[in-house]
Amino acid sequence: MKVRGSRSTSRSCSPPFQKPKTRLPVIDSGGKTAGMNVRAHADAWLAAWQARDLDAIMACYADDVDFAASTVTRRWGRPDGRLRGKSELRRHFELGLELAPELTFTEEALLTSPGGYALLYRRENGNRVLDVVELDQDGHAARVRAFYEHLQQ
Repeated sequence: MKVRGSRSTSRSCSPPFQKPKTRLPVIDSGGKTAGMNVRAHADAWLAAWQARDLDAIMACYADDVDFAASTVTRRWGRPDGRLRGKSELRRHFELGLELAPELTFTEEALLTSPGGYALLYRRENGNRVLDVVELDQDGHAARVRAFYEHLQQ
């Protein structure tokens, strides 16, 4: 498995240096949270996953993140599907990168609200995912709920 990055927590979730050539429309409700542009957060998150850069992925999350997804139930046997904190989430994402060596996300829509956004994207395996993200005052994902169209390992 090739996952770039050490376990540093000092990185910030900043937008990627190269912007996509085509920009999908944002269904907007303002798009800013405590000075943080949610479009920039979503772009940085997508770019980090595309680069398979675990440190950059984790930089997008608050230290005390509350994350819930059906993949947590299947991978870790947690009936509520929840992980708490960056340490647990990092292990979950490490395993996800191992299980999907060709992982890619293609954005379909970004819907914004005060305090966060919902990102609809399609995985390399065709499965569509909706991540509902609440940002903290520092612009990090503090609460995330992931919804899958089909069963995902």
